[in-house]
Order: sequence, then structure tokens, then C-alpha cells
Amino acid sequence: MAFVVAAAPLLLHPQAHPAQPPTQALASLDESSLSRLPVYSETLTGEHMEPASFILVGTQDQLVHTFESRGWDEADRSTLANTLRAFAVGFQGGQYPTAPVTPSFMASQPEAVAFQKATAANTLRQRHHIRIWRSGYTVPDGRSVWEATASFDDGIEFAGAAKVPTHHIDPNIDAERSYITGTLGYPDNLIPFTHPQMGHNGSGDEFFTDGKAELLTLR
Repeated sequence: MAFVVAAAPLLLHPQAHPAQPPTQALASLDESSLSRLPVYSETLTGEHMEPASFILVGTQDQLVHTFESRGWDEADRSTLANTLRAFAVGFQGGQYPTAPVTPSFMASQPEAVAFQKATAANTLRQRHHIRIWRSGYTVPDGRSVWEATASFDDGIEFAGAAKVPTHHIDPNIDAERSYITGTLGYPDNLIPFTHPQMGHNGSGDEFFTDGKAELLTLR
């Protein structure tokens, strides 16, 4: 989702939110330990959206290097100016490789970073993208545990009663999970994280998932 320009709260800069609480250590990455992690992304008002489809273990440098070395662009922080720019570029069919994503939350915290990758059409109307949060947990060696949701923007729609322009997502978010894992060069390491389900994101777009997450230890 991008292009949300009518609702000022959704343009809040992530740094305006309270600092992350102190991290806690997980004894291991087994099912029992991972059950302590937050499960769902949320709207600004706390409504559940997609469950996490990635659990990533590594430093912030490893995280950024993993994506950028594979051709992903880090999204700009959402501001009124760059959101309006994205709005204009998208409707003109142009490209803005570092366009902002609509801020989402997990455990009441905004995403720490987001990455996106253009399609062959090379237009902002379509893009692969992933939002990544600090989970608040570390593994025994001190590296951070991150969580992420991902979806494919397949076009532009006018969402809600106010008909706010935004991206429409492909409902098969598991396909985007597989795509991202492949582009990063990691083998599948799917683990049960929640239950198979259908739901909708903050714009009302439907999604479905098998409830699994990729557990990736970054190199």
C-alpha cells in the first residue's frame, strides 16, 4: 500500500513513536520460543492484518545487505511530500524505486524498514514489497530477531468510503513469501507460525495464507 494521502495519522514518521522496549533473549528458535513473538501486523487502530510470513535472524547490517545485494531498494520513510510524489508517479505510470509504503504496525510499533523490488513493467503501479519489524527479541549470540509481512502490489485502487488511492495487493501472500525467499538465494525453511486463514489488510483487500513463516538466518 502506498499513496495514502487523505489520512494524516498514516503519514506519521515512524521515529515519532515511542522507542522500542529493551530486548529479551530467546533460548532457541524452536516452536515454543517462537510462540512468544507477535503474530499479526496491525492498522493504526490495532486491527489485525496479515500474520508475519518471515522470521529473520541477524544484525541490521546483515538485513540491509541481504536485500540490497539482491536488487531490492529500501523504501523512503513516509512523509507528506514523498507520498504525494508517489501518488503522482504511480498514476502517470512512472517509477519511483524508493517510494514509501503505508506505515503498518506490529505490537504497536511501526516497521523498522521496508524494501521493494520492481517488476519487468518497471512502474510503481506494481511492485514486490516487504515490511520488517524488530520483534524485541534476540538469539543467544545477541543478533536480533526480526519479523516481516510481504505482499505483491498488482495495481492501484480507490479504497474505502473516501475512495483514497492506494495499491491493491495480490491475495496470495504465500506466493510473495516464496518469491522473496528465492530472490534472496535462501532455501525454503517454512515453519508453522499460525493457522491457515483468510483476512484483509487495512485497505480491505483480501489475502489468504497457510499460516507458515520462513525462518531465515542471515549471512
